[in-house]
Amino acid sequence: MKNIPTSEELRARIREVFRLVPRPEYANIVEHSCPECDELREDLAQLGQYEVPNDVLDYHRNDLSLFSPEALRYFLPAYLIYSIEKPDSDLTEYVIFFLCSYRFATSEWKNRVRIFSESEKEMVCLYLHYLQSQTASRGYMTYLRKGEETWCRVKQGPGG
Repeated sequence: MKNIPTSEELRARIREVFRLVPRPEYANIVEHSCPECDELREDLAQLGQYEVPNDVLDYHRNDLSLFSPEALRYFLPAYLIYSIEKPDSDLTEYVIFFLCSYRFATSEWKNRVRIFSESEKEMVCLYLHYLQSQTASRGYMTYLRKGEETWCRVKQGPGG
């Protein structure tokens, strides 16, 4: 396993790597309109990627799949940082299950990964390695290794 940074180092590196990701337009935070997506859009529309309060992240802990690819790229760092700060939280479990989902084998979900730059994917990969070092006893190793297949080995698509 790679050198694993401390939680403080990893949070700082995530902030640095994702700092220039453009904010998605209001209409592009989610890909369709339904009560759940509308609520997510409204709750996050006026917030910067690192301004989302922990209670809002926790409330929307299972909503990562509702984000458009652009919004996922913009808001995922906040979820990762919260998860690093609170590794035993329910949010961490949802982030693991999302990042390590079998759905990323489909072309639609591969496009969600391709929008990330190589350095951004490396940060997600480093996050997965960090969690492996922190959660070994919680039974997530199979999921985290599946996540490596998605985030650590997928090449960037054209134009990204």
